[in-house]
Amino acid sequence: MAPNRNFVLVLLVEDDEERANRIKYLLRHEQVRIVHARLGEQAVGCIREKFDLILLDHDLPGERPLGSSGIDGRGVVAKIVASAVNRSTPIIIHSMNPAGRNEMARALVSNGYLVEIRPFAEWDDGYTKALLEELLCSFDRNLS
Repeated sequence: MAPNRNFVLVLLVEDDEERANRIKYLLRHEQVRIVHARLGEQAVGCIREKFDLILLDHDLPGERPLGSSGIDGRGVVAKIVASAVNRSTPIIIHSMNPAGRNEMARALVSNGYLVEIRPFAEWDDGYTKALLEELLCSFDRNLS
């Protein structure tokens, strides 16, 4: 956790607005700030900052300039690993794409990242309550 903040900073990488809004709703708390990146390119721009948690999707539409395929979750993972700013940040892959999420998890784990795979369909109030409690407890421990 960043010692100069009085809130938990979460990066949410999700292109589906309904899913993003649901996750934001489930993690609502006065000490939680969520930065929402809808595109891989936006997520890559965000990872220069230290986050307390990263929530990552695989299938991102990406901006597709002529001759480019855009940046999906794998591209975001490559940039996270290359930057190393968030090396100690837990990452939850919430993608519904089994092959994509497993590939991303392997790349992160092989580089020493703490990763959980939790498809969005498995997010419920109990899971998010426990996640929120853990985030806030970690935050409080780091303030002490």
